[in-house]
Amino acid sequence: MGSSRKDLSGFPLDVRQVMGFALYLAQTREKHLAAKPLKGFGGAGVLEVVEDYDGDRFRAVYSEIRERGLRAARVSKEVEVWNQDATD
Repeated sequence: MGSSRKDLSGFPLDVRQVMGFALYLAQTREKHLAAKPLKGFGGAGVLEVVEDYDGDRFRAVYSEIRERGLRAARVSKEVEVWNQDATD
């Protein structure tokens, strides 16, 4: 979770609080209300938390292990590319 912690520190405070709390809960074997199963993993215990803030979308994806809590985490800011020519 080393690089994820660094990435998370660059997020806006409101987003850091939501994502940080979700990851904390995962470490204590609990689930954040906003955590949803990531599609395409067929119940493999991969969850995501998505937070929209100021027109940007932030995502934390993590795998849970029941015996030991959080296994791995990846956080990212999604950038939506808008092609003005496509709307003409």
